[in-house]
Amino acid sequence: MQFLEQHFDTFDANDENKLEYTEIHSRYVYILDEVIETNLRSKYSEDEVKNFYDTFKDNLQRYEEENHDGLDCLFGFLDFDKFKTYVLKLKAGKFEYTPKELEEGTDQMLMKDTSSFEEYLAEDVNNKKLGWKKILTIKEKKNILVSGILHQRKMQGSKIDLMRSDLTFRGVSLKAFQNMTKSMEKTLKN
Repeated sequence: MQFLEQHFDTFDANDENKLEYTEIHSRYVYILDEVIETNLRSKYSEDEVKNFYDTFKDNLQRYEEENHDGLDCLFGFLDFDKFKTYVLKLKAGKFEYTPKELEEGTDQMLMKDTSSFEEYLAEDVNNKKLGWKKILTIKEKKNILVSGILHQRKMQGSKIDLMRSDLTFRGVSLKAFQNMTKSMEKTLKN
């Protein structure tokens, strides 16, 4: 994702494709290939990986039956037009969740318009009818200059949980706060 964020400003919605688009796409496919290869080799023996590659084409129909969406996503990034469409949506800040992803709560969702999240943000967390539950209260102590409340609710029609935090930091420098949020982002990505 970081690679795409570094390069999405290069893309525009014109029908004419620039050479640098295909270069970025080729580098992205290479990165994906390296990630897949590394993950396979970390989980399977050399012989198992070799056998997987050797028999992939013969087993393609079975793989498609077992995980159609996964294969579709994998092959989708090989298709330049789908890749460009995805990058342009990312650039526009639009998120598209498929009904299946919302139902299953997968974290491999594509981008969708953020207005739905803005609606959740505007909700009153104290209104029990909306399904918000207080799951954590942080009280300020001598050595902890943070206080706040964490609320959680299910996203309608989905298994995805939404989390909303209202935190107050006292006596924390901007630099320390930025370092903390970077640390949180890394933790959430892992």
